[in-house]
Amino acid sequence: MSKTLFKNAEILLEDFTFKRSDLLVEDGIISKISKNITAKSDIDIVECGGLYLIPGLIESHFHGCMGHDPEEGREETFEVISDFMAKSGITTFIPALISSTDEVTERYIKAGTSFMNKNYMGSQMAGFYLEGPFISKEYKGAHDINVLQNPSIEKFKKWQDLAGGKIIKIIVAPELDGALPFIKYTSEHGVVTDIGHSGATYEEALKGIDAGARIATHTFNAMCPFKHRETGILGAVLTDDRITCEVIADLGHVSAPALKLLYKMKGCDRIHIISDSFCSVGLAEGRYTSPDGRTVIVKGILAYLENGTITGSSSTVVDGIRNMVKVVGVPLEEAIKMTTKNKADIFGLSDRGVLSKGKRADIVLMDEKINVLTTYIKGEEYGKNN
Repeated sequence: MSKTLFKNAEILLEDFTFKRSDLLVEDGIISKISKNITAKSDIDIVECGGLYLIPGLIESHFHGCMGHDPEEGREETFEVISDFMAKSGITTFIPALISSTDEVTERYIKAGTSFMNKNYMGSQMAGFYLEGPFISKEYKGAHDINVLQNPSIEKFKKWQDLAGGKIIKIIVAPELDGALPFIKYTSEHGVVTDIGHSGATYEEALKGIDAGARIATHTFNAMCPFKHRETGILGAVLTDDRITCEVIADLGHVSAPALKLLYKMKGCDRIHIISDSFCSVGLAEGRYTSPDGRTVIVKGILAYLENGTITGSSSTVVDGIRNMVKVVGVPLEEAIKMTTKNKADIFGLSDRGVLSKGKRADIVLMDEKINVLTTYIKGEEYGKNN
């Protein structure tokens, strides 16, 4: 039995308060958290010296890294992603596929399934996210208009069968023909259903929520503007407590005042910090060819198409946590909760998301500047970043 003892850490406990304690891991599971745990001879010691010990982060909406995108449909791509995520403090990830042809969608599912069956030592892939093709043409953002279509339960069934039930997240614009029965079907079959990339009215969005939608995709982005006489989808997702709002907290996609508004409206329990990162994350500024053949320009924290459309972020959820804390004024404990427990709860990942006895020992050692120093997956050190 492998044992690791983390000594003298500021541990983020299950109630999301920090407390100076020790944490013992036995065979990949947290077995004890308390002060002054005795270090026996068969235990590996990690002296934390007062650094933060937090749950492994969960990334639930991103499109690749290091020049790679899941749409490539290669098992090796998921290995690159898994490695990058682990080194970034992310121990669980759900890769997103942009609206694609059926051929590309099925290739993504087959490669991802093969990767998940491999038990790769890195960040764990929890399932698939289909960000399309059932979205609005008017609010498509960087999605290819030629592949967009109305929701089809039959098509979803085909993809879900191919995925072995591992499509755990999907987006639908609630105003589309067939959207409401589609949302009802996917929600009733255990899929977390998002609404977004949408020009829905308030009433249309509310019907989508009534049908079972639970998440608003990258709130504010690719949604019709809020107006005081017709608030649209934003009015619905900001005021309905059944909806959790994703947000890209890179300060490029969403401004600081808008982030403050979201925090005041939804509180820390109904926000997911996401990166919506593109294949550009981890690359230097410059011009690149994306896996789908389009030219992408990376500048600062954003990636753009040649026509100036933002296609994704070049940041990570750790950057989002840092921005929420240092710019928006969210307590660190709450910002971490937006990237751990909130996601674990909504996706049914009951064995992770918090540091407590019996949970997976997915752990991140972090400094006071919110830099990831070391990631541990099931108690095993994955890599140091300092």
